[in-house]
Amino acid sequence: MRVVTRGSEELRAIPGVRNFGSHIGQAFLADEVVGVNTGENWISIDPNADYDKTVAAIQNVVDGYPGLQRDVTTYLKERIEES
Repeated sequence: MRVVTRGSEELRAIPGVRNFGSHIGQAFLADEVVGVNTGENWISIDPNADYDKTVAAIQNVVDGYPGLQRDVTTYLKERIEES
């Protein structure tokens, strides 16, 4: 939770980031069965923002957390990979 809280503060400060959400841990009856040490963050980008510049800034923040398995991807790409 500490990493997500700190990361969310950094990510929400990026120009072009509109919303941030996260889930942490395991949901026993959910559609994604994951371990208790798993979390996902969702970031919405403002449609008027420079998309590539915003994604690059997001990637830069994410890269500042070494030791975590991390990926910056779109919602659609993640769903396709999970299928």
